[in-house]
Amino acid sequence: MESERYRVTVAGDGSISSLTDLASGRDLVRPGGAISHKGPAGDAPVEVEARGPVRTTLRVTAPGAPRHIARISLVAGVDRVEVDNRITANFGAVTGYDFDFALGPDFVARHEEVGMVAKVGRGANGDYAERGTRTDYLTLNHFVDLAEPRFGVTLSSWDSQFFRLGESTIQRLDTAVPSVFAVVGMQSDGADVAFQNQGGDEAFKNRYALRAHRGYDGPAAMRFALAHQNPLVAVAASGGADAPLSADTFSLLRTREADVLLWALKPAEEGIEAGAIVRLWNLAEAPRNPRLFFPGARLRSAVRATHVETDIGEAERNGDCIEDGLARQQLGTWRVQLALSPGGGPAPDGGVQDVDAAPPADAAPSPGDAAAPDPGRLPDARGVDRGVACVRPDAQVGVTDGGPPTSGEPAPPSASKKSDDGCAVGGTGPAPLGWVCLLMGLRRRRRASW
Repeated sequence: MESERYRVTVAGDGSISSLTDLASGRDLVRPGGAISHKGPAGDAPVEVEARGPVRTTLRVTAPGAPRHIARISLVAGVDRVEVDNRITANFGAVTGYDFDFALGPDFVARHEEVGMVAKVGRGANGDYAERGTRTDYLTLNHFVDLAEPRFGVTLSSWDSQFFRLGESTIQRLDTAVPSVFAVVGMQSDGADVAFQNQGGDEAFKNRYALRAHRGYDGPAAMRFALAHQNPLVAVAASGGADAPLSADTFSLLRTREADVLLWALKPAEEGIEAGAIVRLWNLAEAPRNPRLFFPGARLRSAVRATHVETDIGEAERNGDCIEDGLARQQLGTWRVQLALSPGGGPAPDGGVQDVDAAPPADAAPSPGDAAAPDPGRLPDARGVDRGVACVRPDAQVGVTDGGPPTSGEPAPPSASKKSDDGCAVGGTGPAPLGWVCLLMGLRRRRRASW
């Protein structure tokens, strides 16, 4: 089967025997190898399970030990090959899927470890120590990426938690063979330790996605994996003419660094009255200064916090921007207090203020206001231009209510753009509350698995 990006051939054992990247003309499958191959699985018919303008899926119900069902899909307009494997029998030995890639000897493997994306190699050649490091199985969180300087492939793994690179052993890390063995299940510590035979289970779901790319791009690899493993959920939203949410777009938070990912945006564990938690991950190989600003809100206060949300100290600020730096591969957490009203007085609950709940005229400014330059008029619920989100201390910026510019004030912008200091300038249109969208879907928590 073929999409605008890939041509895929599926074998009777459920594996991919050829995967051609049409942009480069390269086949990602190593000669004599396969992608998503599970040991001796016999030969079975390849069935067309779905064929339509959006998705095409080929299905193989493969015999073998253990038997499994493989579904390989292409989706129109989506740059990935999807693999859905289901083992339907119990097993006791180490079981998984091989991904044999056609890459040159200069390839480099990287994978998401706990809190960083690690380069596979020892000492000066990577992020693994020369001794005292077990390397037969490595952590497979969101993705593993194998790339030459100008070509590579990202493997997103939704379910496998470990992988083996090449023929790695406990003491030897094999960085010469561009092959990934994604583990479904294993019992590698002896017959007298832990569960045997997977505790009797007979159903094992493992989903993967593959994407060819040029040189390695860590943030792009992570975004690809997140898009695969956290599919978009859409629900209908409706309201009357006076509904506070915008009919088109709303941005609560922005950052100028493309290689810094927003990893979490949520109410504080103590509740929204304790503020919102913002967590960023710098996936660059160098320090970054990810200026954070809030186009739809006034930043009342900002503190740096630990990842368990214990406050550390005041964040570095420039007006309504947070300008704390992040080291290579560092995650950073902040607790922010926001106000959505034009007046900017403290919210009654200390957290996020409703735009219609304006503070009394004699309300005292918060400590954060004393040090922050006035960023101009902020949103109200009925369509005032949003204006700039943050300014330099020496800047003089203001936004009118839609009339002609006053002395020293620019005309209201009609579309988002960047000012000369890197901050964004908002466009026109109804300004929303925003937090309704943020809180939807956050009530359900996912239990961590070990």
